[in-house]
Amino acid sequence: MSEVEHLLEKLKYTEIIQFAKEEGIEPKGNKEKLIAILSKKADEGKIRAFFKQARGSKADISEHKLVPKHEVISEKELKKVLETHHCKITDFPRIYDTDPMILKCGAKSGDVVKISRISPTAGQAYYYRLVVKSI
Repeated sequence: MSEVEHLLEKLKYTEIIQFAKEEGIEPKGNKEKLIAILSKKADEGKIRAFFKQARGSKADISEHKLVPKHEVISEKELKKVLETHHCKITDFPRIYDTDPMILKCGAKSGDVVKISRISPTAGQAYYYRLVVKSI
């Protein structure tokens, strides 16, 4: 069973039907058939939108004043950060690929995300997280 199928199994049948309708898929058949169709859609790169919809998050959380900016960094920037801080990629704290902000920015397992927070003392503070697959 793929990771996508595993996550879909955890969802309620009504959530899967709702997403299928939103994606223009006629929800005919049982849950297993819908999971197969949605898994195929996931392989085509539409899974990020699916998780946002299926988890019930209708509001855009990235617009909230308490949620810091998240962005995937490039390989070039990653090398610079690792050199500057004399560390390895495995030294970064981890964040799950199912985190709402990780889904929003489109990061995948293995990516490093830069989180920009406003600090009253430092002005702008940057934190780095390694994206890992959820269980």
